[in-house]
Amino acid sequence: MTKLRLIKGKPKARSVLTAKQSKFLDLILGIGVDTACTYTEAYRQSYNCEKMSDSNTRKEAHRLFHSPQFVPHYEERKRQLEETRLTQSLGRREKIINALEREASDFENGTAPSRVRSLELLGKIREVNLFSNTHVIEDESKSSEDINEELEKKIRLLLVE
Repeated sequence: MTKLRLIKGKPKARSVLTAKQSKFLDLILGIGVDTACTYTEAYRQSYNCEKMSDSNTRKEAHRLFHSPQFVPHYEERKRQLEETRLTQSLGRREKIINALEREASDFENGTAPSRVRSLELLGKIREVNLFSNTHVIEDESKSSEDINEELEKKIRLLLVE
């Protein structure tokens, strides 16, 4: 019987994507194009597929995307893209709030309706939530029968008066 033992070694270096693989990845994630491409479309744009059938192109695109050396690059690039979009979104949000605050306090150049509208929009910000029509009442101690009885009593009182 063979005895197996674990040997510490150097961690495997992550492979580097080729230019074609990198282009394939960018097209799938929608980087540098208007809309993200399907695996097959991205593969056709990244590789020479003139002599390949449609089914072979789909197979190769699927094989490339799910290959063990490609997946970590895809996950990392996707995470970076999401972080970038979130950062941009937060930056835009901050700029909009600052502009609304300036407009709301501009008594010299701004008009009264623009100041009121700015204040209204500032009041609708999620943290302020001043003009929300949503009201949540949490009272789980009453049963539907109890509520029904209370309503009937109130209706009787209103009808008597």
